[in-house]
Amino acid sequence: MDNPTQFFSIPKKLNNVPTLMGFAMDELAPALCVFGVLFLMHHALIGMALATLWFIGLRRLKSQYGIRILRLTAYWYAPTEFSQTFLKRTPSACRRYWLR
Repeated sequence: MDNPTQFFSIPKKLNNVPTLMGFAMDELAPALCVFGVLFLMHHALIGMALATLWFIGLRRLKSQYGIRILRLTAYWYAPTEFSQTFLKRTPSACRRYWLR
């Protein structure tokens, strides 16, 4: 372990998620959309409550199950068309097998 050439270098961009105002985009963007739509419909208080629930709920899910919980959930439970469109380098979930 003393030889530094045996270690792998991980680029910083792989560990950093895109942020907006210091928050992860996948947490903040949907919350702002929910609030914006309900604000335009003159239901600002309900929009604020739903946006807060989304934000806190998603942060709690990500802290318990990891930051890739949305991608993994979409991979396993979304229709096959989703995998073919957005996850092109992975096989569809119905074709994966567990090996022992």
